[in-house]
Amino acid sequence: MDSNVERPTAPAPEKKKRPATAGEKLAFLWRDKRNWKQRLFNALPVSFAVAYTFCLFQPLEVFVKNNSFLPFGIRTLTPPLIFLALGVFAALGALLTLVRGKIHNALVSLSVGFLVCGYLQCNLFNIDHGTLDGADVAWHDYRVKTILNLALWVILILLPFLVHYLFPKIWKYAVRGIAGLLFVAQTVALIVMLLTSDSLYDNSQNGYLKREGIYDVSENNNVVVFLLDRFDNKYADAILEAEPELENKLGGFTFYENFVGSYSRTYPSVAYLLTGVRTDYSVKPREYLENAFTTSPFLAALRENKIDARIYTDVPYTIGNAEWLIGTVENAAPPMELPPKGRILSAMMILSSYRWTPEALKPYFHYYTNDYFTYIYDDPDAKYDVYSSDDVRFRADLVRDGLTVKDTAATYLFYHLSGSHEPYYMDAAGNRTTFPTDKEGKREGLLQQTRGDIGTLLIYIDKLKEAGLYDKTTIIVTADHGRTGTITDLEHADEIENVLTGEPDTGERVPVLMIKPAGEDTTVPLRRSQKQLSHENLCPTILEALGLDHTAVGRSVDDIGEDEEVVRYFYMNGAKANRTTASRDWNLITYKITGDANDFANWERIDVKRIEYPYYDSSR
Repeated sequence: MDSNVERPTAPAPEKKKRPATAGEKLAFLWRDKRNWKQRLFNALPVSFAVAYTFCLFQPLEVFVKNNSFLPFGIRTLTPPLIFLALGVFAALGALLTLVRGKIHNALVSLSVGFLVCGYLQCNLFNIDHGTLDGADVAWHDYRVKTILNLALWVILILLPFLVHYLFPKIWKYAVRGIAGLLFVAQTVALIVMLLTSDSLYDNSQNGYLKREGIYDVSENNNVVVFLLDRFDNKYADAILEAEPELENKLGGFTFYENFVGSYSRTYPSVAYLLTGVRTDYSVKPREYLENAFTTSPFLAALRENKIDARIYTDVPYTIGNAEWLIGTVENAAPPMELPPKGRILSAMMILSSYRWTPEALKPYFHYYTNDYFTYIYDDPDAKYDVYSSDDVRFRADLVRDGLTVKDTAATYLFYHLSGSHEPYYMDAAGNRTTFPTDKEGKREGLLQQTRGDIGTLLIYIDKLKEAGLYDKTTIIVTADHGRTGTITDLEHADEIENVLTGEPDTGERVPVLMIKPAGEDTTVPLRRSQKQLSHENLCPTILEALGLDHTAVGRSVDDIGEDEEVVRYFYMNGAKANRTTASRDWNLITYKITGDANDFANWERIDVKRIEYPYYDSSR
């Protein structure tokens, strides 16, 4: 055998490959040929547009459009918004610049998609849930629209990812261009809003009403007004029908069933009830309020006769500036110190988030505008005890503290309670509770809260009796307006439902008026009268009950004969379009009422004109 023949060698054993680590598997996500400067060109415009849109433009837009209801000024609000926007810009810009590769592309795409969605939500996608006036929103009625809205968000957020996948070179120009375009569009819109706004008044300069003396009464003569917001005759009728024993408990009272209000909304109804001065919306709301509260003959009579007058209402909606009442109203106080800017900032971010978030998240940002005053000035040290309508607290404090009798010649007290107005948060026993937002829940909430306030009235009466002052007290129970519903005019009232019956609504709006004069025989059950009365009779009636000359102010309830024919007028805020709250301050419609105001056939529309200076749909 030839020894030179090569023998085959056994193959070397194969080396086992080391399994790739998780980092190596994911390395492709981080791999990037671009340096940080190139990524910066994507990061800067996108992060700036996001910060500018959500942290500066949106809050400022909400502020300008709702300045009337916010207790601070634009100079207070803007600096913290700028600092927040700069912080978000710096943080997001750094993040988008530092991350690399596909992660960078994905985060930039996500940011642009989020930016576009927020912008379009505010301008195109939002469903009209009405003004934040306390009305509960039946979110379950919007399930389909909420799902569709969420689907739109998903599609629009994924769109930049799709563009990057299909057209990567176009993508970088597209994201920069969209960011720049939205910045320019919103800047122009902001400038126009600031230049065309009627006013950007700093409401932090307004005085406020203290709770101090809320249960102080005179040992000689008292006039106490309970204004139960939106307390309509139909609500009173339903409660009295369900509980006929209330007629005995309200002995001495007269129910004036043929009573007409003045306006269809809280503004300017309460201001008119407090001053006797009207407006036709031809001047800015703040100008009207200042004129009404500084020139009112009614308030002048209280001041000149040194009446111990105290008013308890929510200033932003009814007075504007309580400082105008200093010297006339005992609990009027000068402006408070501003709360921490962080609290103001968080309030505005909550408000603006309600506008740009998808429908699915809106319930978490839905707050009653009146709650923001309490939220912003929530003082744990009780430095400022600001009155804000809280019927549960009013009743609990009354039960706990009772009335305090003072040695004054006469006292005038005006209590503005939530009454029949949403949100419904009190049951018939005065306990804080919640009600379902469906039709039955709203009906139950309305009746229970209104009944709860009647119960509070009865407790107040008992406290007066305990103090031996019931015979020396005139009590007036009334409302700023009756039922509401946003419609073009009252002739279209049947397009909304009567919350009590579910049937088409009727046109007439008749608020409650019940009066128990001082010295009245309280053993006689609730009387009923058909006197043709209106809001204009209340200021004279109060002065008369205080023992003052009322003739220069007008005719009192007693001055009107039982069968006297009186022509009355009602001023309604008509909406721009039926069944929408988008523009509920569109037309001022004047109705002339003759005869029984509870019969809409007696209401004649005599004038329609555009509201020059709206309150609810525009800033002051």
